[in-house]
Amino acid sequence: MNKQIIVIDREHNRHTFEFTEGQTIASVIKTNLSPGNYMMCGGCCSCATCHVYVDQAWISKLQPMDEDESDLLYEDHVNEYSRLGCQIVLTDELDGIEVKIA
Repeated sequence: MNKQIIVIDREHNRHTFEFTEGQTIASVIKTNLSPGNYMMCGGCCSCATCHVYVDQAWISKLQPMDEDESDLLYEDHVNEYSRLGCQIVLTDELDGIEVKIA
């Protein structure tokens, strides 16, 4: 069975995309939606343009945020569900995860 991620874009449209284990959330979004000004650093955790809000049902299933990611998430629109999509590697356990592009 194909693994899927649900993405809410900046216009509040809901999309479902397939992913391969090992891809990041940011790479799936960039490949399928190509939103403007998204993942500008190419996914190397240096710009925070891949900021997403992870649905609260999934946030506890993620690896903890490391210091580099935490340092980049300092803007006013950051909340407890904020993560950088480039730092979330998709696994079988994350099949069905839902995120919203910040």
